[in-house]
Amino acid sequence: MPEKKRVGIQAISEASQEVWWNGIHALFPTKGELSIDPPKEGGTEMDEDDQVFERFSDFMKEGGCKESFSALVDCLEDT
Repeated sequence: MPEKKRVGIQAISEASQEVWWNGIHALFPTKGELSIDPPKEGGTEMDEDDQVFERFSDFMKEGGCKESFSALVDCLEDT
């Protein structure tokens, strides 16, 4: 693959990932960003992306896709 094309594809991929994460952060803010979620005392500090992914996972496990999402998580944990 020509270098110019590879660099272009990489730039598009990185931009898409940033847009995706920004959307996920907007839909599933960290617990500290929500006024209804009091901060937990004595809890372990999680990185912001981990907190957002945890909220996303909780949402997916409770929604209409819970069986598919659980199967995906199980598959990823097995690898």
